[in-house]
Amino acid sequence: MQRRGIELLMDGLDPGANRRLCDAMERRGFTVKVKLTTIVSVGANYGKQFNDACRPVTYANGDSRIFTDTSHPLVAAFQQGMARYQRGSELHQWAFEAWIMGELLREALVAMGPTPTRAGFEKHLQSLRRDNRAGTMTPSLQW
Repeated sequence: MQRRGIELLMDGLDPGANRRLCDAMERRGFTVKVKLTTIVSVGANYGKQFNDACRPVTYANGDSRIFTDTSHPLVAAFQQGMARYQRGSELHQWAFEAWIMGELLREALVAMGPTPTRAGFEKHLQSLRRDNRAGTMTPSLQW
């Protein structure tokens, strides 16, 4: 990559593999202009886990508001729930998106009553065409 003059690096790596890649880049003195990763690598300890070869140039392609923006009520609820039920766990962007999807499922189950079905769940999702979880999801995920 260094010899070829690569300036954009897109990965689908987990945090451990990302850390090894960034360490190798730093050892070689290799940096890129942009490193695009998945939300799996975006956690509360990102700044501590990755070195200067990657930290300032890494962006994630998630579809939700950042999990640290507690000014938003759904983010605050997520953080409170995690503090209560997953005390001490590192917060991650993917966990926030999973929280939102869990909320969708809960709402569907309540709407369907005591006899939930796949068809009922699909119908519930179709009814959410313009829903973006109160501003937490990007328009690409508007149902």
